[in-house]
Amino acid sequence: MTDANKIKEPTNPVLTGTIQIIANTSSDLNKTSKLKSQLSIDITNLSDMYGSIIDKDWDKFLLFFDKNEKNVLITALSPEIDHHKETLTRNINILSNLIDQISAIDNENENASEYLEIISLPFVRYLQKYHLKNYFSFVGDITSAYANLYSASTCLSTIKDKTELFHESIKNEISQLIVEAKNELVDFRKLKSQVKNSKVQSFYELEAKKYFRYALIYRVLFLIFIGLAAYISWWMVEGITSALTDLESTLSSSRVALDVFEKKYTPAVSFTFWFSKITLLIAFLSVITYFLKQSNHYQKLGDQANQTDLELKSLPSFISGLSSQDELEIRKELALKYFGKQTDGSTSTDMSNLLADQMKSTTEMVKATTEALKAVYPPKIN
Repeated sequence: MTDANKIKEPTNPVLTGTIQIIANTSSDLNKTSKLKSQLSIDITNLSDMYGSIIDKDWDKFLLFFDKNEKNVLITALSPEIDHHKETLTRNINILSNLIDQISAIDNENENASEYLEIISLPFVRYLQKYHLKNYFSFVGDITSAYANLYSASTCLSTIKDKTELFHESIKNEISQLIVEAKNELVDFRKLKSQVKNSKVQSFYELEAKKYFRYALIYRVLFLIFIGLAAYISWWMVEGITSALTDLESTLSSSRVALDVFEKKYTPAVSFTFWFSKITLLIAFLSVITYFLKQSNHYQKLGDQANQTDLELKSLPSFISGLSSQDELEIRKELALKYFGKQTDGSTSTDMSNLLADQMKSTTEMVKATTEALKAVYPPKIN
């Protein structure tokens, strides 16, 4: 025991260090720390006192009693010590548990100093100097100490439980804040990625609209020329048939003239009619095929640009939860996919081949048609 915890005058109580701490310390944090330290000392002293009594270690025992009254006190207290040995042992066990409980108290606990102040008060009584005038209270103090120490232990257990509950609550709140912060970070990265991709994505979006517009124009021209070819074919048939009918009606008054017309001019007119009709249809077919190919060509380009636009729009959501390094690697791979590619010339090559083949086929068909019509309708004009 330190000198600060021993009072030389046997007639005065031993004032523990906790009383001085309560009176002189204003800061709750410092007060809690100092109270814990002093209470540990007081508990150790009280435990040593009880232990020396059980062991009848009189040299240590006399640290707590008046040396001048040694023999009288030993004679008076020895029977009581043997009778209350079990109580003393329980008190020592509780005191040992109290030291562990006090050391576990968080210094930053706002209410800890108030609890420790209450717990420290009984030690003023139990650590007093005993002598002939008050030794009879020693036995009663042993018994009452158990109840007070048990209450102190229960109080400290409550403090521990509340502290753990508080820490768990704080931990849960912090965990929730971390989750929210991570979600906010993911949203921020997503927004940041959207801003990065906005210009590139807008270019592909505009290109997709342009290609779809061209595809629509050529598709409309394709349909128009189909209708125009059908109309002209019908018009030629109806027009020439009507002209021949009118001419035959005019010449019907002269049987000789009608016979001459039918023999000399009808084959030539039929040849010219079919030759012109087939040639016109072949020309229309070439133009219609070209428009159809162009429409498909721009439709394909529009689909590709639209697919790239959709991929760039969905990219922020895909990479928002990835690390910066993974995001960088993905962007590098996508850069090779979207930029620096050679333009696919297969469509243009197919178009050129189509036109060349179509012109060749048209020429051959015209020649074949001419020969066939000549064989069917040989010209008889002199």
